[in-house]
Amino acid sequence: MLLPDTPDAADEADALIRHVRSWVRLCFARATVTDRFHGLDHAHEVERNVLAVMHRIESALTVTERAAVQCAALLHDVGYCALVPTWSRDRREHVVAGVATAFEVLATVPWPSESESFTTVVGYLIAHHDDTNFRHPSRAWGGRVRPLQLGQYTRPLARFASGLPASERARLLLLLDIVREADGLAGSGRAGAERTFQYSVARGLPVWAPGNPLTAWCWEDSAIGNVRLAGKRALIDATTLDGHRIALERVHDAEEFIAQTCLEHGIAYQAETKSDCTKMPNGALARHDLRILRYASWKAATRHITKMDAHMSTVPHMVTRQFAVSRLPATQGRALDSAQRGLELSGLRLVHALLLRDYALNLFDLTGVLEFKLDGIRYRMTPPVVVRVRASSAPHDEVAIIDGKRRLALARALDVPTLWAVEIW
Repeated sequence: MLLPDTPDAADEADALIRHVRSWVRLCFARATVTDRFHGLDHAHEVERNVLAVMHRIESALTVTERAAVQCAALLHDVGYCALVPTWSRDRREHVVAGVATAFEVLATVPWPSESESFTTVVGYLIAHHDDTNFRHPSRAWGGRVRPLQLGQYTRPLARFASGLPASERARLLLLLDIVREADGLAGSGRAGAERTFQYSVARGLPVWAPGNPLTAWCWEDSAIGNVRLAGKRALIDATTLDGHRIALERVHDAEEFIAQTCLEHGIAYQAETKSDCTKMPNGALARHDLRILRYASWKAATRHITKMDAHMSTVPHMVTRQFAVSRLPATQGRALDSAQRGLELSGLRLVHALLLRDYALNLFDLTGVLEFKLDGIRYRMTPPVVVRVRASSAPHDEVAIIDGKRRLALARALDVPTLWAVEIW
């Protein structure tokens, strides 16, 4: 057992939780620079959520383990009390500040201070509660994926986890799953969407992303993109069946908020692509690893597409090199160039499945340049690129595919009717 109970564990846990609640309330009240989006109300919401998740899971937890999860829920964002203007744009510094605060507050009460493991478990849960967010690219770091640095806590926490027997390490990860599911659900749904939107706008982010205003591949591209990514985080971190069902329902609620915002701003609403990877067995996916490295900005994406000289040589001279994104029917288009570049169709299918599983991202929603590693090999991928041309004998413009023929073939194979493409005109 990771954290076994003592004879007086129930009474001691109750006293501890009351103490931590009081301390968190005082900490947020005294904060000189406030972040109202990650304050006391959010701490209490995540605490309520962990209680619900612990009720849902099948594995029985000890009283002490439940207390550790509750403490982590209350303290997971308390690092925002240390917010200063010099923090990075995504405010990731709150994690290390939160770990430091947890060690400080838990040292002030007798019960956990006598158990180094208890305090370290709480610190570990706080240190890794936002890991899913940090696996996605962020415009705060030039569109790159930048793993969180835990500073002085990196080695002690890693040593603690690696030194546990396999059964106890699995237990530690179960507790982490509970905290992540609870925190992810707090950022989802209509209320979560409004909170994420206001938090993004308050930090100066644009409402809409350039190029595709509704794109959601990179944190900090736009307020709307952050809303969608928060919903994806909830889906990824939902480890219980009920949690996944709730996350799906809340994605729908968040999309209603996005559709309403589009209506208010005169933006055409576009739902994200619905497709799955059920034709690939989980065993096949388990052998592969995909890691996103970078998601280029729209401006960088257009520059990259312009440099596709071999492709551009097939484009008629009247093309003026202006770019826009649009939904392209998968059945449309003829290839201007018979040459095939990049991954084979089976490789694209694998990338699509891994993006859905690990990032809740859909390959057919790609409207920027994605850099990633698949099984250690680096790739760069753009959306399909098309141009509309008119033959002298044709009454209507024809869609000609400059790049991405296999992507359209994959869409047809998966019964996906449309996909995003970059159109040159």
